This record gives sequence, structure tokens and C-alpha cells, in this order.
Amino acid sequence: MKSILPFVLALGLALPAAAAPTLHLPDLAGQWRGAGTLTKAGAAAQRLGCKVEIRTAINLNILVIGRCATSEGADSFSLELTEAADGAVQAKNRFDPPRGLPEQMSGVIDGAVLTLGTADFGTVELRQQDQALDFAINAQNDGQPVLLQVRLERQNP
Repeated sequence: MKSILPFVLALGLALPAAAAPTLHLPDLAGQWRGAGTLTKAGAAAQRLGCKVEIRTAINLNILVIGRCATSEGADSFSLELTEAADGAVQAKNRFDPPRGLPEQMSGVIDGAVLTLGTADFGTVELRQQDQALDFAINAQNDGQPVLLQVRLERQNP
């Protein structure tokens, strides 16, 4: 009796692979809230809470407005994202003068991940995980590494 294994393997190779999920920024519109950690060089990790609003602006750009706080203080951010057809993304810090984040960052959407950054600053990442967003900043602050990691849950599906 002939084995059907070669046929099954050939069939499997002929089928298209399942497409990886792709992050679509307008689909993230809404209120997000979550908790995580902030780690600075030479210090213990601090608990951190964040609230983020994502919405579409009149010009169809995406606004990402948020506030994160630890027991030591809080900081806000406001970015305007412009996405090109090829997945390239430009981010403009909407604070004047810019604070916390660079005035301009560039990046790309690759699958379910948006990565933005600059050579001097580091990176900002949004990673879609099912119905959650993992928000991370891996950066330099006054020459010292800083890592912020937060799991955000949608508040108004």
C-alpha cells in the first residue's frame, strides 16, 4: 500500500500560508487603559498606569493622546501619525515645545507592530495582541536607558 504522506505534504506546500495580522491604525480608535512598569537605569521597576485615546483627526491622520503615571509623577504625550500606503509612518509630537518624546519620529507597520523612533531617542512600539495593545518605549533619557512597558485594554469596544 502506498503512503499518502507525499501527497499530503505536497498539498500543504501548495496552500497559501495564513496571513499574519496587520495593524490598521483607524481600527484602534477608542479609549485604552492599562498598567505596566517603568524601569530606569540603576533603579527598581515602578508600577505605572496609562490612559490612551486613539482617534482619527479631520485630516484623516491618527491622533494618539495619553497620560502615564507612577507614584513619583505623571507625564502626557500627544502624537499625530501619518501613514503612507507602503506602511511607513511619520509621527509628529503635538506639544510645542516638544516634551518627553522627539519632535518627529519615523517608523513602519510590520504585521501587527508599529515601531517609531529616532537614532538619538530610541523606539516607541505599539503591538496588537488580540484585543489588547502592548505599548513600549525603549529610550535614552539624559544618556540613561529607560524602559516603559504597558498592556492596554480597550475601554469602549
